Amino acid sequence: MLTKKKVVKWSEASYFCRQRLEGIMSRVISVCDREADILSYIQDKQKHNERFVVRSKHSRVLVETESKLFEHLESQPELGEYTIDIAQKGTKNSKGKPVNRVARKAKLTIKVAQVTFKTKGETKPVNVVYAQEKRSKSVTEPLRWVLLTTEPIATLSQAFNIIDIYTARWRIEDFHKAWKTDAGAERQRMTEPKN
Repeated sequence: MLTKKKVVKWSEASYFCRQRLEGIMSRVISVCDREADILSYIQDKQKHNERFVVRSKHSRVLVETESKLFEHLESQPELGEYTIDIAQKGTKNSKGKPVNRVARKAKLTIKVAQVTFKTKGETKPVNVVYAQEKRSKSVTEPLRWVLLTTEPIATLSQAFNIIDIYTARWRIEDFHKAWKTDAGAERQRMTEPKN
């Protein structure tokens, strides 16, 4: 559920990055998971000419076709294929029971498109990389990524680059998890010195 708190969180993060990074913000690519698929966030990034890769959660209506994003992507021609290593990971099943996801190689078909979301406010076209794992008997939950981006997508190499940028987020999340849980960063809250 989208709350005002979540919308504000993403807008504030962009604002503070903009203030701190000033002139070098044009070299920064914000990489976000589905939680950041908020139209106002994407419009804010576009308004300030800021780069991003956001994994899409919503199949919005498009200006070009009046169809929805996910259906539009299904109809696009395949640009090529990409193989990616999926690391082993402990996850939880639908009942909350811990299970291990085994490491595997995933073969993804790649499609791209440039689309414009139908909305009341000002909107600009956004590039999309659609990466979907081929179904097989050994894969129960195939990967399906719809990555919204400002980066170029005209060639297969450029589409691969978007996927590489997005998957780098995993290492950052693992770092934060280790920092918070193993290193106890949250237990080491900063306090005022005693005078």
